[in-house]
Formats: sequence, structure tokens, C-alpha cells
Amino acid sequence: MTIAACGFYGSKGPFWAMPSMFLTGPAAAAAIAWINSIGNLGGFFGPWYVGFMRDATGSYTGGLYGLALFGILAAAITAFALDIRKPEVVRAQLAE
Repeated sequence: MTIAACGFYGSKGPFWAMPSMFLTGPAAAAAIAWINSIGNLGGFFGPWYVGFMRDATGSYTGGLYGLALFGILAAAITAFALDIRKPEVVRAQLAE
């Protein structure tokens, strides 16, 4: 549980820094609000999904594996689908 908590809380800083890497001003505020709204939906549907899988299988294991799969999917999308460049490369491109 400690290792999982370190991974979870360690990812919060870089995650919340991403909107301001791409957007500024009102657009960044709207992006943060959108992220918060999606997170609130996750706070509703996560427990619902675990309960649904508990009723379907008779165990919490299926629901927890499903949540883990959604977490891995979100990490893969973040790692591979976003074009996050190094700040040095962006500065060099802007200087040209």
C-alpha cells in the first residue's frame, strides 16, 4: 500500500502541471476545471463499477482488477498519446 500511495501521490505534481504546459490564461483554467469534472465522474463511477462487479462475480477482485486496468490505460494514453516535449527543445525552437 505504501508503494502504491507513493506512485499515486507522486504523479499528482506532474499531472497538474500539464495543462499549463499547453495552455495559458482562461484556457488553462478551463482545462483544469474539465480535469476536475472528469475526476468527479470517476469518483462516482469507480465505486459503482466495483459494486457492479462484486454483484456479478461475488468478489471484489474483478472490480479492483478492472480499476487497475483503467489506470494502466490512462497511464498509457498519457505516456504515448501526448506530445510532451522537453523544455530545452521548445526554447530552442522558439529562439529560431
